[in-house]
Amino acid sequence: MNFYVYQYSTSFTASQALSEKVLAGEKGSKERYMAFLSAGGSEYPIELLKKPE
Repeated sequence: MNFYVYQYSTSFTASQALSEKVLAGEKGSKERYMAFLSAGGSEYPIELLKKPE
């Protein structure tokens, strides 16, 4: 079974949510986004997104 469509849609949804918080100026959102990017491939993206704010 091909999960490409699932991965694409969940990635798009997560990036949309992250960008909305940054653009809205939510406190700490830029730092959380940079920490997410800085983690690189150290963990699965879903695990990084689950981390508390």
